[in-house]
Amino acid sequence: FINIYTMKRYKIYILTLICLSALFSACSSDDENFKNQSSLEEAIRTAENLINTTEEGTEEGDFPPGSQERLQGQIDWGKFILETSKRDDAYANATKIILNEIEVYKTNLVKGGYPLYGQGSFFSLGKLADFNINKKFTIECKVRFKDFGSSLGNIIAAEAGPGGIILRNNGDVVDAYINDGGWLGGGASIKLELNKWHHLAFTYSGSKVVLYIDGVVAMSASGNEGEVKADDVVNLQVGANPSYPNRYMNGNVAYVSIWDYPRTAEEVQSDLNPAFTGTENGLIAYWPFDVNLGSSILDKTENYTAKGTLVNWEDK
Repeated sequence: FINIYTMKRYKIYILTLICLSALFSACSSDDENFKNQSSLEEAIRTAENLINTTEEGTEEGDFPPGSQERLQGQIDWGKFILETSKRDDAYANATKIILNEIEVYKTNLVKGGYPLYGQGSFFSLGKLADFNINKKFTIECKVRFKDFGSSLGNIIAAEAGPGGIILRNNGDVVDAYINDGGWLGGGASIKLELNKWHHLAFTYSGSKVVLYIDGVVAMSASGNEGEVKADDVVNLQVGANPSYPNRYMNGNVAYVSIWDYPRTAEEVQSDLNPAFTGTENGLIAYWPFDVNLGSSILDKTENYTAKGTLVNWEDK
């Protein structure tokens, strides 16, 4: 006969086997459920190897400055997903995004091209206050729209709360405004065309705003003597508006120059195809944006660096 003590030990043994079986089964199930985890780990290793075995530069064929920082950001995000997520679909999504960034990194080389803006992409040129243009200025650029969008867009702006500088599109019409306690400016009388380069020049004299399109005055508005009112920390951005990210450019912006005085009509007309050296009188900053130099670009005066966010480049 089996005594009570033996029966108890036997029951404990059986229960232990059942628990171990359930544990091994759960682990096996987890391995199956997380089949994309190893794919994500491999994608991260591939991206890290790319960074470790390549260098950035500014010569044609180089990996442009800022490329490694962008890829490293995706690597760090992927590692965060590995550490915090317990969902296989999250691993799969992160793997897909990192593999896409790897391809962008490999193909995004220094060569002739233009920044291509869309939702969420912009270049920050620096804080508006650093340019010291609150009393007078000229901002020039060339634009090519792929789509005018269905609402207000943005070309170049430093807008925060009730103040700032705005150069934007409202459909195929360009608006130019400054805030000197109230908004001064208006919409252009000349409409833009899709897929065509247009030269824009936006001047402010302290009491007058003028907008030129392709060298022709398209809007002029006068007010009282004043100066631009804006938050000291607001950035001057190309692409997306710093305060309204849903207002963004659909297309290209290039040849961006900032001057410390309102340029005359004759000066604007003489530089419709700019090739500034960075030494011109009154020129504060100039970015040609016609060569893919990545997401960190020093201007021609070597005083200001434009920092890009999610900006892809389009070949010339």
